[in-house]
Amino acid sequence: MNILVTGGHGRMAKKLKSTEDLKFYLPSRAELNLESFDSINNYLENKKIDGLVLNAYHYLPGDVTIDNIKVIENEFSKAAKVNILSTVYLYKKLKDNLKFIILLTTGLDPEFETNYIYYRNSKSNLVDLLERTYHIDKQVKTVFLHPGHMHDDYTYNQSALQLTKFISKIDDLKNLNTYGIFDKDKMQANLLENSRSYETVEIIEL
Repeated sequence: MNILVTGGHGRMAKKLKSTEDLKFYLPSRAELNLESFDSINNYLENKKIDGLVLNAYHYLPGDVTIDNIKVIENEFSKAAKVNILSTVYLYKKLKDNLKFIILLTTGLDPEFETNYIYYRNSKSNLVDLLERTYHIDKQVKTVFLHPGHMHDDYTYNQSALQLTKFISKIDDLKNLNTYGIFDKDKMQANLLENSRSYETVEIIEL
């Protein structure tokens, strides 16, 4: 199975290793520029893609004020192009052969996950778009994955290993569900401490 991972040179993606059953395409930004439809077309030429992992993301600024909003207007436009338009374009290009889409996402709970609100809001918008797209087409299995907190070489490597296992079990996963696969004990503790936090996450053992 051939799997395209956008943001293929990100810190977690670079830890992904192809297996006998899974081949990862991990393009750099130079190879696959999500701001350019021509770049997407060129990269996908002569490739058969079975799965799509949405890992690339343009991060919006953490602090927006009345004074700087005009200055960072272009950042919001770029985020819409990279985060939303490229996803729509990739889906339209690949959907006839695509078996699944996985969106790596955080920001599931608006009450407790209140930092980086513009980043999290963009992720939520993308979740909504993919859910509505599925309900219209009912064609490509779509799932959302909360990879856990990644901050060093060990956690990036562990998340990559878990993502590989997650993909190998894709046929058993529920459509449009959100799953958490990393740092299970910590997430369970969070569930107990904050009754709403991660309430939409199904924590699975792989």
